[in-house]
Amino acid sequence: MLNQYKQFIREIISLFQQARKSIYPDSKIFRGRSSPISSKVEDLMAKFLVDSFNCDQIYIDQPLSVNRVKGITYPDLLIVKGNKVVGTCDIKLDMGWKRNSLGEICEDASNYIKAIRGKYCKIKRGVDKKEFQLAISENCFHNIIIISDLNNSRTRFNEQLNEVMRFKPSVNVFVLTTGTHLNTYNLEIDEVLASVEIRNEEFDRLIKTYDQVVN
Repeated sequence: MLNQYKQFIREIISLFQQARKSIYPDSKIFRGRSSPISSKVEDLMAKFLVDSFNCDQIYIDQPLSVNRVKGITYPDLLIVKGNKVVGTCDIKLDMGWKRNSLGEICEDASNYIKAIRGKYCKIKRGVDKKEFQLAISENCFHNIIIISDLNNSRTRFNEQLNEVMRFKPSVNVFVLTTGTHLNTYNLEIDEVLASVEIRNEEFDRLIKTYDQVVN
């Protein structure tokens, strides 16, 4: 049986491979580009986290409107314990889309988290559009979870990881895999999995950040 970290990564590899095909199979239908899997990975990460520590709710892609703070943000995940938002989270499959922007992303997130601590937010549940209010913890933090460190300059990416350490504990960055990209072609799911280096210590560190605020 695969451990929970390996099973999580295997699920993402499977999502990548499914995304290359039409959801309505036919011998005459072929995709050119893969369909996006980001929303499915958000769902998967929420399930992984809710099984890993004792929170009350996790809201996915939740529009977040905070009193006395301008604008609406859309964190991938919103972690709630005891009617308080204790953490927010964004998930990146890799940083190929913004190779040199990790510092800017972390700085913006840090400024926002510091601005919303101790305030109240309105959220709306997607299934029935019911609106309600939650407090935001004075210790609220933002996690940026990067699934793979590939599709990027390894040297520059490591430099950026060192640079953004200064934003802790408001913003924490986690890199879950290295070695082989999860979207590698011409290999079966378990062949890709075998060639991926799963960074168990990063998973452990991720779960610990939440354990410290929900227990």
